[in-house]
Amino acid sequence: MSQDITKDLKKKLDALEKLVTFAEEKVITYKYEPSIKKADVNFVKLKDLEENDRRLVYSEKYKKGVNFSYSGVHIPVEIWDESPEILNGLKWTSQLDEYFIKNIQNDSDLMWQYFGSQSGFMRSYPASQWIIIPRKPNFPDLYDVRLKNWYVHASTSAKDMLILMDSSGSMHGQTMEIMKIAVKTLLTTLGENDFVNIISFNSTAKWISCFDTLVQANRRNKQILSKAIDYIEDGNMAKLSVGLEFAFKAFAQFRENRSEPYAGSECNQVIMLFSDGGTEEAWEVLEKYNSDKSVRVFAYAIGPHPVPYATLKEIACSNRGYFTSIQAMGAVRTKIQVSV
Repeated sequence: MSQDITKDLKKKLDALEKLVTFAEEKVITYKYEPSIKKADVNFVKLKDLEENDRRLVYSEKYKKGVNFSYSGVHIPVEIWDESPEILNGLKWTSQLDEYFIKNIQNDSDLMWQYFGSQSGFMRSYPASQWIIIPRKPNFPDLYDVRLKNWYVHASTSAKDMLILMDSSGSMHGQTMEIMKIAVKTLLTTLGENDFVNIISFNSTAKWISCFDTLVQANRRNKQILSKAIDYIEDGNMAKLSVGLEFAFKAFAQFRENRSEPYAGSECNQVIMLFSDGGTEEAWEVLEKYNSDKSVRVFAYAIGPHPVPYATLKEIACSNRGYFTSIQAMGAVRTKIQVSV
């Protein structure tokens, strides 16, 4: 019995490897079309398929109506499906249907096949009706493939992450709310191979929860951190150097005090810095603790008001990170997904 299971698993892994190789070849040879239009791309949205749609035929294997001729596409609600990035992605990935069909012909036990894109769309084969869960009237479709564990584990390497949240007085009101939602969204992108904790800083720095070191990003720990975010209040002046020094010392202590040889991700270390900007620089701290650039620093300028954020951008760019600004609630998910 175990030999049959091993053989079946190897067969599926071989098929997956061939599909990945095929996809890599197609994206490399694809010529990007900056002026592409929706009419130039043939695709079927899963949400457009109805339960009794003539394009679907009931399958006992899938217990629902499906179409084996092509894959269907899901696009998150906040993403414009006519953007050149999305349309080009849909065009080149349409070629994956050839391999989806071949895989299922070679393995009758194979069920659903998926492709997740960094830009947010997902292909699902065979095509079928998209059902929003929970099934409630007027409930928004919040599904985003980039938040699913299988996508996160496949697309990112394990990491130790410290999140720095600016809690100074200038973060008052809408800016604070945008930051809290952004950090909660960031937590959802982490998997159980990651380790995380959150620090709030103004003139001083502190952990926001009962955790006083990095913890595994499992469901329970992320829930504790997410609830603690709600209790952060603004006040005092922001001292970026204080927050960064706290984070670098925490990383050092985490490395030194690990009781188990494999505690932590044993991979990348990153600082995710959320602030509305400001003029204070922290180059002495960065030179002291991160002269080798071993810790990557990502920076997010938060809020709609014009606060200088040149320093944040320079810190991210000079420490192997990425910079972006989040000016409104509606931009949170897209901006977070693009940068992680």
